[in-house]
Amino acid sequence: MERGKIALALLLALCSASAAAYVGDGEGDACFADFADNDATVWIGMAFMLTVGLVALAHMFGNASDNEQMKVWAKDEVFSLGVAAVVVVAVVAFTIGSCEVLSAITNDAAIMGEYATSSPFISSYRYLDDLSTSGIGSVETLVKQSLQKQLDATAFLYIGVPTLKSTGVPLRASRKALSAHQEMVMDIMLPLVVSLHAQKYALQLIEIVGMSVLLPFAVIMRIVPFTRNAGNFMLAGVFCLYVFVPATYALGGAAWNNMDPEGVLVSYPQVFSFQDRALGEACTLENCQLYKISSMIPQAIFMPNLALVIFMSGTMALSRALAALPT
Repeated sequence: MERGKIALALLLALCSASAAAYVGDGEGDACFADFADNDATVWIGMAFMLTVGLVALAHMFGNASDNEQMKVWAKDEVFSLGVAAVVVVAVVAFTIGSCEVLSAITNDAAIMGEYATSSPFISSYRYLDDLSTSGIGSVETLVKQSLQKQLDATAFLYIGVPTLKSTGVPLRASRKALSAHQEMVMDIMLPLVVSLHAQKYALQLIEIVGMSVLLPFAVIMRIVPFTRNAGNFMLAGVFCLYVFVPATYALGGAAWNNMDPEGVLVSYPQVFSFQDRALGEACTLENCQLYKISSMIPQAIFMPNLALVIFMSGTMALSRALAALPT
């Protein structure tokens, strides 16, 4: 019975390894390359061999000292090691396969438009760059217009007879109020732009260390008997970081790319339009500044929280599923 369980575990591990190799067999496969093009597989192999050696030593010590408890532990650990190999290879294959599916979506120009690339991370970077560039351009224009209005507000007309009677009239004093409005908008937009840049840097960090550092580390922790619970959590976290998080940004970029600015702009037929009296003439489209602010707010404020909720929920659910497997 014990030999049958061990043989089944090893057979499942072999099948899972074949699936992982097949999933990452595509030409120019960026998802698989992030995991394979480094020394991670060497360290994983070393951890596996050391664990096998530890189990073999425990079994030999149990036979030499007639320690039944040690022999039972060694037999159970061989089966657990086979299960760990199945779990590790299956999660790696599932992660790479999910990345492939997401890459196929982001590479579809009909869905992504100008953000169509073979990598969900690059699509996300382009989306965030477009939003932040739009915001920075608006801020620069508003700064120039605000300074110009403050300069215009200093115009003063002096009327009178020298040494007898005189008076003065400010010609464009209202420009000071318009300048204050533009400064208020700048105070709103600057944190949004900073948030977009911070999100891009976080995505770059995930792309750099996700498959090349965190995943091998999680695999090693799952193989070693004493750290398997932590390894389950790490495997789940890496999967959600590398798949769910960039997916939220890439799909957000697809939605924004397919949005028509003309369809969301609102006309103000009054004498003093929103553009003229609140934000200035920062672009040619009527009310385009309002559109730019409204397009940045969801990604700068709400979408990171949504991505965090999805990441935490997915990590907890997947880690519990892995923990329910026999160890």
